[in-house]
Amino acid sequence: IRARQSRNPLTRMENKCSQEMEGTGKEKHKSNDSISDQIKRYSQAHAAMVLLQALFRGALCRRRMHAMHLATIQLQHYTRAMLQRRRYRRFLSGFIAFQATVRGVLERKSSVILKSVVSVQSHIRAFTMRSRYLKARTCIILIQKEFRGMQAMTRVKRLHFCASSIQSIAQGFVVRRRYAKIRRGVISFQALVRGQHARNIAAVTVSALMKIQCHIRTLIQMKNYNRLRMAAILVQSKMRAFKQKSQFQTTVAATLCIQSFVRGSLVRKQLSFASSNAVIIQQKWVLYREIANIQNIK
Repeated sequence: IRARQSRNPLTRMENKCSQEMEGTGKEKHKSNDSISDQIKRYSQAHAAMVLLQALFRGALCRRRMHAMHLATIQLQHYTRAMLQRRRYRRFLSGFIAFQATVRGVLERKSSVILKSVVSVQSHIRAFTMRSRYLKARTCIILIQKEFRGMQAMTRVKRLHFCASSIQSIAQGFVVRRRYAKIRRGVISFQALVRGQHARNIAAVTVSALMKIQCHIRTLIQMKNYNRLRMAAILVQSKMRAFKQKSQFQTTVAATLCIQSFVRGSLVRKQLSFASSNAVIIQQKWVLYREIANIQNIK
């Protein structure tokens, strides 16, 4: 059984899937090991059932060949008995003719010889009747034997059909129950993964919206502040206004550059982390789908 499993491509695929699933994590490693163990047990049980069916079918074929051999022997016996009966009838017809001639001679002779001939005839007739009775008895016994053998064969066929139907129903129930358990586990895992992904997207979007709102408010406040500042600076000299404006513009440009650089780095880190998680989830999902398809095919 182990040699057949090593030659089977399905078992090779299952071993490869189990080896690839070992590197995903400790918690998922346990679930994948349980699934691979269930698949190996199912393949072993399937191979054992196939061997049992082959042995049972071989026994049935041997019984059928034995029954056919007995039937041919009986046909030979019937044909030989028919030939022997024909020979016996020819001999009996000749013997009766001889008896007729002998009786014609003996009738002209004494009554003692007639009595002896009658006794011989009675013995011969008794022998013939005895032989006919024994032949008829053997034929009846053979007919009874054949009829009882046919009844036993029909009973065996019915029992084999019932056993095979019960086995198929039980195997289907076990496979459906395992498939339902695996399907529930996969659906729960999908729900967890999708929920985590949605929560991550919601957190990223909320943080982005909060940052946008903060920047918009800062811009509005800056505009208001600039207006008030410009109104106050108009009273001062043009030189101070020019210096203050140049200094303010340089500081604003520097802060904007720093903010854009920091935001870009944060966004790139989040996108790389989300893309790596998405690729890992997709690979795991494809592996689970392949395992489920292999189990359905089995």
